[in-house]
Amino acid sequence: MNALRVAAAARGFSTSASALAQAATTTAAKATRTVPPPRGKVTDVKSFLYYIGRNSDAVEPKIKSWDALFTSTSEEFKAMGLNPRQRKYVLLWAERFRQGRDLHVIKNSGKRK
Repeated sequence: MNALRVAAAARGFSTSASALAQAATTTAAKATRTVPPPRGKVTDVKSFLYYIGRNSDAVEPKIKSWDALFTSTSEEFKAMGLNPRQRKYVLLWAERFRQGRDLHVIKNSGKRK
């Protein structure tokens, strides 16, 4: 059994149950993500990023479409060049918009120590 783990690790695979569960969860989560229709003042990617604030509209050229905004994972946003804070914030607001909540800016609490 140990030889199998060494071989799997050499190929970049994990045989742990948690890694397999995480992969299954990520795949299932992406499959269940719905793309909400534009509503109100939010008609496209640019307006969505503008209304959530925090200079999010600066990343608009990196996000190709409305569908990509709502179906991309954190790893895909990382590949697009968004930093961790931007990814987390955009994903948070994408989920809130999907749930029907109105967009508004969440102010930064200031410089982190």
